[in-house]
Amino acid sequence: MTHSGQGRQGGRTLLVINPHSAKGQAEIGAGIAVLRDSGQDVTVHEGDSPGALPALVAAHAGEADRVVVGGGDGTLNGVIEAVLASGLPLGILPLGTANDLARGLGIPNDLVGACRIIANGHTRLIDLGCVNGKHFFNVASLGASVEIARTMQRSRDRNARWGVLSYPLALLTAARRCRPFRATIRVDGHEQDSYAYQVSVGNGRFYGGGMLVAEEAALDDGSLDLYSLKVRSLWRLLLHLPAFRAGRHQTWRGVLHLRGKTIVVRTSRSMPINTDGELTTRTPAVFSVLPGALPIFVPVTGGEALRKPSGTQSPGTRTQEASSEMSVFRSNGEVALDDVVVACKRSAEHLAEAADLTHIDSPKLSALFRAQSDERAEMSALLERRMIEMGGYPGDPNDDREVVEDVVRRVRDVLSADHRRMLVEDSLAESEDLATAVSRALQEDLPPAAHETLVDIQKRVAAVINRLRATRAHLAAPEGEGEDKEA
Repeated sequence: MTHSGQGRQGGRTLLVINPHSAKGQAEIGAGIAVLRDSGQDVTVHEGDSPGALPALVAAHAGEADRVVVGGGDGTLNGVIEAVLASGLPLGILPLGTANDLARGLGIPNDLVGACRIIANGHTRLIDLGCVNGKHFFNVASLGASVEIARTMQRSRDRNARWGVLSYPLALLTAARRCRPFRATIRVDGHEQDSYAYQVSVGNGRFYGGGMLVAEEAALDDGSLDLYSLKVRSLWRLLLHLPAFRAGRHQTWRGVLHLRGKTIVVRTSRSMPINTDGELTTRTPAVFSVLPGALPIFVPVTGGEALRKPSGTQSPGTRTQEASSEMSVFRSNGEVALDDVVVACKRSAEHLAEAADLTHIDSPKLSALFRAQSDERAEMSALLERRMIEMGGYPGDPNDDREVVEDVVRRVRDVLSADHRRMLVEDSLAESEDLATAVSRALQEDLPPAAHETLVDIQKRVAAVINRLRATRAHLAAPEGEGEDKEA
């Protein structure tokens, strides 16, 4: 459900601020001046702690025409119930580490700019998620994300220093403690089992410092998006943070993606759940969506930030900001071909890393990985030329390259003794993902040269898949069988 309207100009504004916000008083003061210059009578209350803000909203909402909250996503999550009870529209001053709700609404981190949006008075109704009676804006999850939330809470100094990069660093720390769990998931009455490291249910568009809940998710689409990271996906998650930033993770093997209005999750043991980064409830859990539950101040053009225009596709290989700018100018064929380019590049990097990890204890396996990496790099270079011939712009999967490389260096410490089999499994999955991308691209209307190149790549990838499957079977054989035939 969507609705937009012009809020009342002037009037009384209740501003409550998280005392531990990262922004300086001078910047906050400049933002308040913007509100007052627009004719608003602003009353400021700074809580003794983030937990004190809901009581401040409840105590003073009757004296106001709007509520403005200064804080991060966790602070906003804490005041949802109080703001809902007030019946007042909500304004946001993004003062946190990630500010994912503000990002999804098109609200800038610049406080003066954020206050100008509130001063303009343009509101829009957004959905809210709800789990076991607790509302949330962006995402509620269990499993690895809970360890990440705990790590973030223990590392507030690092969060301030590293900003959004603190999320992948927290992921690395949490990965050492994560264990898979069994979950029964029911979405709109349809039930299935999952064995996962994480189950997430998203209402909003962004979480974790700019990662996408799902490529098509929106804050006003009346639906929830669930994804479950299956047992082998945590390793791939560490290596493929760029795909999470693009919202394309639901297409991976090992990721279950479902969409619905009511979701029930039961686990073999009761597990904690975090909502917008704060630990608030436990399984068993019932998730639901409340369409159009809350009016919120957004830019006049904020509809684009909420709902993705129909009929467009983002490349999925640049930052989200670049994707939204480029998608409307790209044909379906160009997008499909770009997906193959990126799959080749990402696969080449993964295979090169696998070769490095196995070159001492499994030189033959390392040589197999290295040869495949070189071949994928050659494929991506050829496809890039085909895209340029079409007037296109090849994508880059390495927007988060420095973070990924740091994770790869450190994750070697936590590789199990069975890492060779895991690397083969992941390389096989990469190849199968590439094969899928090629098949999709071949269905599009492409120039003959590009089509011919894709057909050649399809044959070569099929041969690699067969070889990797044979290697997997060899590694799964009882110890001692076929040792002289490794890879």
